[in-house]
Amino acid sequence: MLRIVYTSLALLTVALTPHSSLAAGSSSVEDLTRQLRALGARYQRGDATALGALAAVAATRQQRLAGLIADHPETVLRQALSSVERAALPPAVQPYVEEEQSVDGDLEVIHEDDHAGGRYVYALRASQRLALHFAADPPALRTGDRVRVRGVRVQQALALSSGTTQVTMLEAASSFTSGAQRTLVILVNFQDKPGQTWLTTQQAHDIVFGTGGSVSNFFLENSYQQSWLTGDVYGIYTIAVNSTTCNPDAIATYAKQAAVAHGANLSNYARYLYAFPNTPCNWSGRATVGGYPAEAWINGSFQDGVVAHEEGHNYGLYHSHALDCGTAIIGSSCSSIEYGDTLDTMGSAVPMKHFNAVQKDILGWLDYGTAPPITTVQASGVYTLDPYETTGSNPKALKVKTPAGDWYYVEYRQPLGFDTSAVSGNTNVKNGVVLHLWSKQSLNGVYLLDATSTSSWGDPALGVGSVFADTTAGVSIAPVWVGGTAGVNVTVTGGTACVRNSPTVQVTPAEQVGAAGGTASYTVSVTNNDSGCAASSFSQSATAPSGWAVTFAATALSISPGATASTTMQVKAPAAAPVASYTVSAVSQNASAAGYTDSDNAVYTVISGSGGSFTDSFTRADSSTLGNGWLQVAGTLMVQSGQAANALVRTMHTAVVPALVGAAHTVSASFASGDNNGGPRFGLIVRYKDAQNYYACYRQAGGSSMLRIAKVVNGVETVVKSASIANPAKNTLFTLGCTAQGSALTLSLNGLTKVSVSDSSLAAGSPGMFMGYATTGSVVTTHHADDFSATVQ
Repeated sequence: MLRIVYTSLALLTVALTPHSSLAAGSSSVEDLTRQLRALGARYQRGDATALGALAAVAATRQQRLAGLIADHPETVLRQALSSVERAALPPAVQPYVEEEQSVDGDLEVIHEDDHAGGRYVYALRASQRLALHFAADPPALRTGDRVRVRGVRVQQALALSSGTTQVTMLEAASSFTSGAQRTLVILVNFQDKPGQTWLTTQQAHDIVFGTGGSVSNFFLENSYQQSWLTGDVYGIYTIAVNSTTCNPDAIATYAKQAAVAHGANLSNYARYLYAFPNTPCNWSGRATVGGYPAEAWINGSFQDGVVAHEEGHNYGLYHSHALDCGTAIIGSSCSSIEYGDTLDTMGSAVPMKHFNAVQKDILGWLDYGTAPPITTVQASGVYTLDPYETTGSNPKALKVKTPAGDWYYVEYRQPLGFDTSAVSGNTNVKNGVVLHLWSKQSLNGVYLLDATSTSSWGDPALGVGSVFADTTAGVSIAPVWVGGTAGVNVTVTGGTACVRNSPTVQVTPAEQVGAAGGTASYTVSVTNNDSGCAASSFSQSATAPSGWAVTFAATALSISPGATASTTMQVKAPAAAPVASYTVSAVSQNASAAGYTDSDNAVYTVISGSGGSFTDSFTRADSSTLGNGWLQVAGTLMVQSGQAANALVRTMHTAVVPALVGAAHTVSASFASGDNNGGPRFGLIVRYKDAQNYYACYRQAGGSSMLRIAKVVNGVETVVKSASIANPAKNTLFTLGCTAQGSALTLSLNGLTKVSVSDSSLAAGSPGMFMGYATTGSVVTTHHADDFSATVQ
């Protein structure tokens, strides 16, 4: 098994020891945690005098944890109170205590480049922006990926133990790697140094968009004529930021404001590039990894290679590393050099040079559309490659899959185009083949191999007469003839045969309920069942009844064998659709191999109704369904011993009364919690339009005991107003009430109004109720509801 240890420009063996300030900080946090637990125990024993000290310690401890979370999330995780401990604290103290949360949102990934390797900065854009700090294995994902994260929240940040176990991909962001990339370049000065002429707009235009060796032409050649930059340069503007500070967000905000004031239309651009004189920021470049719009910051050094490197991040690329295995080419214990691929601008930025074949494969610049082919080796033989830099119909690279799922890539570099400077004086590279490893098909797992590992990194290519052999994988590679611009012949043994299989498509939820003219959202998940093949592009389509409209958030998904990707399918019913259930079929087809397809059905049930009243005391025979006019829209609610109860499945169990439809709602029901552990919710629904759009008034029990009014719009829940409340007594009924009158929403507990707010996002719909769990976990308990009542006008 390949084990990779990360270093930056130098190979070091580092023994991690606590910095003195960290040790002191950790000790203080430990002391504060002990104090908090002791004071909490006193308060629980009835000592009311402990409340003041308890609140003070909690507030001080929260500030200390907030100061540690960015650099030492492992300390925060180690010191975090459990949900049970938090729930036992007084409601006034709980806001000062960290909380384990599961949050869905759009990921933001930014890389800051410096000579030591830089760092990745993660955040989640949900109802609030949350900084993400990983104790280990940050995820190799892109800005805009829809994810679910689970961690310990301190103020506006989450500490997560691992990027592999605590981050779940929900839907990959769309990629924008072909065609013209509309780019807005904004040059700024700082208010304390307003007169600097460090760069002219013409110079910036020539570097980014000009003829000859511009960044745009670099991408045009690099992509084999498939992608380039086009756009405008604005500035130089003096902005309200000082040169003595490092505040990239403020620079971006003020730069865009200045450009708009001078006539720029931000919506015309897919990328923003901010350039400014040197600041104290310890990075020369900063960029989002992917994203739309993508953003990049250039700190003083407006060189073509630096701009190209940051734009490479904007295209969605991580760095091109080098893998140092001592005197071996590959081995079981190797070290990664962060910027180590000297033949790739994503490794060594200056001068500009072609991205390696792994990176181009990731971007879809090989073997796609009019792009030159890449040969997937499925059997031993002799293979021919053309020079890597030129267009044409002959293969530009080989890729060989190992039994472990890694890939070796082979390319033949010549001093042509943007590779001229890096290759022309390198006899080794010109007369051999360059090897790369794509480890675990990770965006951050791209490595140049040193095929002459007993010498320096200046001669990494494998020459004629030499053989690279990975005996564990059963792969060997050997160039047998090199002919300059005529190409190269390479003997390859090993490789895994590509076996195609139809994908598996699953649509969730299987059924949605809505009005005629309404829209319902479904998640379409596609699993690539191929083996031994490269990633394939799967195209999405749908069949629907006449007059129905179906759209996909992403019509093409790139999926590796064994992996699953998802997109959102929206189904819109005709305004005149009669009350009935309608079937829509989601179809996914392997665009890389015709004939491999699968489908799954979704049901949209059109409901109608009018105002009126409805009550249910559930005093009827036990049943696996509610019956009596209820429509189950999620999970399972049943009649059990004269009450409604949920099935023992950890999900949210939801039912509505479709016969009642209107704008004004007065709804109530009684609930009993079987166990507050696991964070159960008990709630009422008003103005239910479909499973993606409604208001919810609910009680959240467990570690975060709250009363909340929330709106669900297009499937995204936003808490509009909340209030802290003690956990309910187990197996004891409490009554919730929810009203919607115009824009006024209120939530009551046992007849007393606790939360009220104004919101006009949703106008009309049906009433309902729910109970269960909104997050994953192991705890699941039967809860009960009784005496449901609803009046709708």
